Amino acid sequence: MWLTADVHYTVAHFYDPEMAAFSDFDPFWEFVTGPLHAGTFGPNALDATFGPQVVFSRAADRPNQLPSDGL
Repeated sequence: MWLTADVHYTVAHFYDPEMAAFSDFDPFWEFVTGPLHAGTFGPNALDATFGPQVVFSRAADRPNQLPSDGL
């Protein structure tokens, strides 16, 4: 399991060797979020090397949306 922060959106990825370009690894999770009070960006396109699957995602409607915009 990996915990990642400072990406300006929230997402849970599951990395599956059966879906990956490089498959010599055990499956793992990555949980991403933060910062709590900042403009919004992302998410960006995923790299298929480790076969990521988006299990949950929450991002703002537009880039650089402020927390005071009701987020």
